[in-house]
Amino acid sequence: IFNKSNGASVNFDGSVTNTVGIQTINNNGLFVGQWNSKGAKMLFCEMAILQDEISETDRVNLENYFAIKYGIKKNIEVINSGVNGNNTQDIINRLPQINQHNAQYAFVQCLVNNFRHPDISKRRTPAQSKIELTAIVESLKANGTTPIIVSMLPIEPTESDYVCAMFNEPSGCDVEALGNLYRNVMMEVCAEQNIDYLDAYSKFLGVNQPRYAYDSFMENVFNSGSADGVHLRPLGAKFEAGLLFAYINEKQLNATKYIYVGDSTVFCDGLTLEQKTSTILQNHLNL
Repeated sequence: IFNKSNGASVNFDGSVTNTVGIQTINNNGLFVGQWNSKGAKMLFCEMAILQDEISETDRVNLENYFAIKYGIKKNIEVINSGVNGNNTQDIINRLPQINQHNAQYAFVQCLVNNFRHPDISKRRTPAQSKIELTAIVESLKANGTTPIIVSMLPIEPTESDYVCAMFNEPSGCDVEALGNLYRNVMMEVCAEQNIDYLDAYSKFLGVNQPRYAYDSFMENVFNSGSADGVHLRPLGAKFEAGLLFAYINEKQLNATKYIYVGDSTVFCDGLTLEQKTSTILQNHLNL
């Protein structure tokens, strides 16, 4: 253990030698003076370094060195804060608990219940949704968490005709066009709040998902025995986790704690813990 003020403890096959004097870090190695009357240089992978004894810059450099040369990554936590049936007001009500996690980044995916919940009391107009989504984003930002809004996913139209009646539209109406009213709200909030919008909607459509077949990314009569068209199946959760992972890598977020906030899409209703998006994402990040 390297300690700038109190020397170092060097472990060789279980035998610990305490040293004193000046230690220096350079060229991805640690030089320890006066070990058995000689200097010894060890790679960082052979040392455990106290985080509170080195600068933030040195800590980041060490983590990057471990990751690149040895594939060793820091422990990363992904918290699933999805609740079945939640609309934006429900999420606002849960913000004290959500903010208590003090995550560095929050993926926020909601509005599907604002848009098409069977209980009319849960639904919100696009204008109401914008006000409440803005309140969620502002609360997260005030808590020191950076929000990233993830778009509402596509809906399997074959099993979503009942949505038309919610909007006083005839059977066979364009369900996705109605959904886009809410996706537009998400993009507007991102632009006004200067935060990122992750367009998962287009990514799903890009691989022809969801489809009315057994291998659909969403539940349907073929893969779950009941009409649904919106909840993720294991393949869909895995695909979405890959999108979040790609975003984190592209943006080089380098965080230790993420929270995934939303409704049953986030919770992954009907899936086991191992199949949930947040679990798959955490496994990706800790590979």
